[in-house]
Amino acid sequence: MSLEPEPTPGAFERFNDWRKNSLALKLFTVGILILLMLIPLGMIQSLISERNFRKYEAEEEVGSTWGGRQTLSGPMLTVPYITQSYTKPQLDEYGNQIRTTGPEIRYAHFLPEMLKIESEVEPMVRKRGIYDILVYNSSVHLEGQFSTPDFSGWPEVKDILWESAFVSIGVTDMRAIRDQIEMKWGDQVLNMAPGVEGAEVMSSGVSARVAALNVIDGQWAFSTDIRLGGHSTLQFVPVGQVTEASMKSDWNSPKFNGAFLPDPKPTVSKEGFSAQWKVLHLNRNYPQRFLGQGADFDSSSFGAELMIMVDQYQQNERSAKYGVLLITLVFLMFFFTQALNKVKIHFVQYLMTGFALSLFYLLLLSFSEHIGFNKAYGLGALATISLVTLYFKAVTSNWKLSGILLFLLLFIFSFIFVIIQLEDFALLTGSVGLFLILALVMYLSRKVDWYTLGRK
Repeated sequence: MSLEPEPTPGAFERFNDWRKNSLALKLFTVGILILLMLIPLGMIQSLISERNFRKYEAEEEVGSTWGGRQTLSGPMLTVPYITQSYTKPQLDEYGNQIRTTGPEIRYAHFLPEMLKIESEVEPMVRKRGIYDILVYNSSVHLEGQFSTPDFSGWPEVKDILWESAFVSIGVTDMRAIRDQIEMKWGDQVLNMAPGVEGAEVMSSGVSARVAALNVIDGQWAFSTDIRLGGHSTLQFVPVGQVTEASMKSDWNSPKFNGAFLPDPKPTVSKEGFSAQWKVLHLNRNYPQRFLGQGADFDSSSFGAELMIMVDQYQQNERSAKYGVLLITLVFLMFFFTQALNKVKIHFVQYLMTGFALSLFYLLLLSFSEHIGFNKAYGLGALATISLVTLYFKAVTSNWKLSGILLFLLLFIFSFIFVIIQLEDFALLTGSVGLFLILALVMYLSRKVDWYTLGRK
């Protein structure tokens, strides 16, 4: 009886056998699938940005009717003057150069020696569709003192039009003025009218004529009260040689911004906040008196922004950044299960699981717009964990491995939620947590003979 030798497998059979048993190829495939999952995750992050922009549009729409982000400038005293005769070149209608001579009316601007600002902000939350929009009504008291305008050192000034002098206050959004504005100017009471003559420094605001300014060593005390609406931000411009400002509100989530921060440290509690500022004319980049467009008020403004701290879009965006981590850890769990327990998991099943995990972020975004981020996170995590665990049980037919996956998913979702809540310590906690996870994986796989495992 002769024994015939077994036929030598062909190249295709050897390749097929290598494809089925190569751990390196399986790990490479898992890496490709993880990169492929970046596509749906990127689309979800784009959707989060779009929804956040929709909220911004809603805020601007409410601001266009209630009142925008407000900045109060002034008061500022403006005195027109007539320039000396001058000659300047011009072109006629045919392009020929001609010269014109003559005087011209221009404006000199003077800022107060002392300015005190006292403000109180009453916040309110308005609904626009599914969005919460923060608006406010404010009461602002201004008082201070001007001295006689000094025109010395300006040789271009020929005649001063004292009778045309006016005082003005800049208001960003005039539609949000709630009451008539009256200013006590010395012994006078001025009724402020809309518009600023010349608009060299203030593009919008209120103004009123003043008289009898050409008094030697004269001083004029002023005071006024302004009721103003707006949304999110209220700022002031420190036009005084010394500007002292204060702001208080019962809103407990302020953000102090602009060119100057409160000094001393503001008081913030559950009942609200209180802040004070003191700014000198040396702290800004424009003088107390100037001709024409000689001041950039916007660069020196300061104030506070009232914020809704629980911003579900910011939390959604931060949560979605951990999507790759979530999918990577779950895929690695699948890979170790497949390698160590002789369980067959097809790449399509990897894809289905990856799409289920990506869908969690879509559920989180949609639910958080209606029930808040924390509740939406719990609901979406519960649905996703249940779906992935039951699917894994159906694939592996192993309750023990499914229980391990369930524990892993609960740990990952809880870990990401804690990172999102920590905010200031998120990076530190996340990096330490990832280090510990990697150390655990290395410890559990330290005695695995991958070469022998790959040949089985």
